[in-house]
Formats: sequence, C-alpha cells, structure tokens
Amino acid sequence: MPYTIRNTIILFGLLIIVILGTILVNAKSVKRFEELEKSNKEYSETIKRLKSTYPDLENEEKVIESLENMKKKVLESSKIILKEDNPTLTYQYLIDICDNFCPDVIFDFNVSRSGEDIDFSFNTYSISGKVNIESLHFFIFQIEYQAPLYIIESITLAEESVAKADTVNFTITLSAYYNKSGNYIKDIPLKSFKFTNLRYNPFYSRIHDPILDSYELQFLSIHTSTMIGLTPYKVFLRDEDGKINTLTPGDKVAYGYLDHINWYKQAAVFKINRIGISEEEIIYIEGETQ
Repeated sequence: MPYTIRNTIILFGLLIIVILGTILVNAKSVKRFEELEKSNKEYSETIKRLKSTYPDLENEEKVIESLENMKKKVLESSKIILKEDNPTLTYQYLIDICDNFCPDVIFDFNVSRSGEDIDFSFNTYSISGKVNIESLHFFIFQIEYQAPLYIIESITLAEESVAKADTVNFTITLSAYYNKSGNYIKDIPLKSFKFTNLRYNPFYSRIHDPILDSYELQFLSIHTSTMIGLTPYKVFLRDEDGKINTLTPGDKVAYGYLDHINWYKQAAVFKINRIGISEEEIIYIEGETQ
C-alpha cells in the first residue's frame, strides 16, 4: 500500500475517534447540564416557597443586624447573670467602675466566702475604705444600675470625724452570682450614667448652728452692710470697707440671695440659710435689719 494512502487512512481513523469522543463527551455534558438545570429549578422552587412562608428571608442581613442590636440592647438594659466569677474578675470590674466614674474611691478588697445556691454559684466579697460620701454614693449607684448581677448584701457606714463631716468609713458586703448560661463580664459594656449629687449629707444635721463657710464668705454679708439706696429694681448696699454694691433680685449674697424688693415698704427682702433652713431677712432703707 502506498505511503500516502496509508497516512490518509490513519488520519481518517483518528478523525473518527475524535468525533466519536467529542459526541460522547458532549452527550455526557448535556446530560449533566440537564441534571443541574433540574436541580437548580428544584432549589429555586424551594427558595420561593421558603420566601413565601418566611418573607423576612428577603432581608436576611437586616434580620441578623436587628438580632445583634436586640442582643446589645438586652446587655445594656437588663441585669445580666455572669458566666463565671473569681476575685480577679470582680476586683477588675470594680476598678473599672472607679476609673470611669468615681476615681477618688479607694478600697480594700477581700474574699469572704464562696458557695452554691440552687442553680447558681456565688462568691461574696468585703469592700472597705474611706471616701467622700458623694463619691461613695455614686460608686454604690454604679454597682446597682450596671448590667452585671451583683447583690449588695449589706452596707456599714461611719462618720470619719467632725473635722471631715463629708468623709465616711464604709464596708460593703457584695455577692456575685453566676452559672454556665450567663455572659462573660468582658462582653458586658459599662453603661454611662449622669452624676447625681446627694441632696444632703445624712451624717450632718439638717438644722445646725451657724457655720463659717469659706465659699459663702467671699460674697457680700448683709449683716455688716448698710442699705443706702433703693429703686423698684435695684438695691444699693455699702459694705464694711465702704464699697458700694448694687444688687437685683436673684443676686447672691453670703448664705443666700436677694429675693425681692418691697418698694412700698422701702425694704429689700433676702433669703438667708445659715442653720440648715432658709429664713427671710429684711433690710429697710434706714439700714435696719429685721
């Protein structure tokens, strides 16, 4: 057989093999494509049914975001049981409160006891120190209103001394309850509260003898001044140094303020509080105090 004819036959045979292989591969690809198309159609129909039954699936990201926001709000607005507790965690938590809200509170910290109460475990701590009563008030306020569940079992207060009427010695018995269903304290954010002053010091008598107050003494004293002039809107007082002071209703004086002017009686009426209650004191144009 001539060489040319033999090569032609071989090439023709190879061509047939390639064509048959291509047809076979394409047939399998078509079958696979049909299977995938069928599966895709089934999945699409399933998703369509799910979306019809659960329309919120259309907003999956929004639902997840909303859920996370709700979890965050729960942590911020509720009392949260702790997942675990030990002296290191509680001590650090109290230090964080002091650093953020009442930095002048310094305390000694001791473990009193540990135990279990039905479904919860607990640790009880003793916190003691000496501090300004307003700062102690805000420290206790933080423990009560922050989210982690700490229970103040008892508080003992004692006035430090007469010279430091605003300073108290304190001892707080504090219990931390926890179980496995709770949250880690590091995941509970501190809430920020506006500082609220005590209305008065409970260790200081609300009605007392007159006291010298350096802040009040920087203002004009009506007891050492003379009224030398008066209009329906202004009062003119000369102090012990001869200086003329002009006051209008509401202006501050030592231990009080000018309440109003009685033009008919030619008098200035002051509200003065030197003993724990506000008293009305009147100065007439002649200089007489009543």
